Amino acid sequence: MANPPRYRPFRALAWGIFLTVALGFVALIVIAVVKGVMAERAQALSFAEEPRSAADCARGLASVYVSVHQELDTQRSGTASEDEAAAARWSAIRARLTALRAKCPIQSGSSDPLSRAYQQVQALQRLAESAATQYRQEVGPTDLEARRLLGAAGIHLQP
Repeated sequence: MANPPRYRPFRALAWGIFLTVALGFVALIVIAVVKGVMAERAQALSFAEEPRSAADCARGLASVYVSVHQELDTQRSGTASEDEAAAARWSAIRARLTALRAKCPIQSGSSDPLSRAYQQVQALQRLAESAATQYRQEVGPTDLEARRLLGAAGIHLQP
């Protein structure tokens, strides 16, 4: 017999415990995601005091654009040990973009220059963040080791 009847109450208990743990785990994930979305939305709403002019929005977007490039350059010179600090800096840049979207007349899918510029800077930020992380964790250490070995061989490269 594969399933003896004398163990039936224990099987029901085991299934009950399994389903409780599984549903509890799923509930914790859903709650964490909802809290994160609500916190991001609250942060964006706290920045949205009054609509800004298109020129102010363009200057703010240009500032974020420059920040993305500066952070990318900073992380290219960093190492993998700085992951947490780098994540915090990228998070601050994302928050600035979210705040700009809340303050400025930016529409998703719109063809006006400001909305298209916002979409491009947002795409640039995402790509730069993933590229910087990959560089810092994979390319950077290899590059540093190659420079060290070339230096040991008597070849000194300019940074």
